[in-house]
Amino acid sequence: FAVARLVLRHGSSDATRALALRHLLHADDDATRLRAIERLRLRPPPWQPFFDDLLPCLRSPSRTVVRAAVVTLGMAETLPPAAREALAELERGQDPELRELAARAARRR
Repeated sequence: FAVARLVLRHGSSDATRALALRHLLHADDDATRLRAIERLRLRPPPWQPFFDDLLPCLRSPSRTVVRAAVVTLGMAETLPPAAREALAELERGQDPELRELAARAARRR
């Protein structure tokens, strides 16, 4: 993931930086994933090309990573069916705040 972080900072093309960002969304450590989610939010929409890489963050053992991913999906212009299904699953979960955030993110569409 170190190479992806360098490419994200110093990559010469947007396509290269986007590929590095997609890679970092799959990092094992929470801090790297959270920074990748923050960087995604800084990109201009649409974010749909990143959804396949963002959705696994919803299954992270880290509540902070899940929360950041839900908030990011809530900021997106549109949601694909897989994102809607993942949010619906969180709405049925045990965590009251995540249930509410997931419901709000799904309703925005």
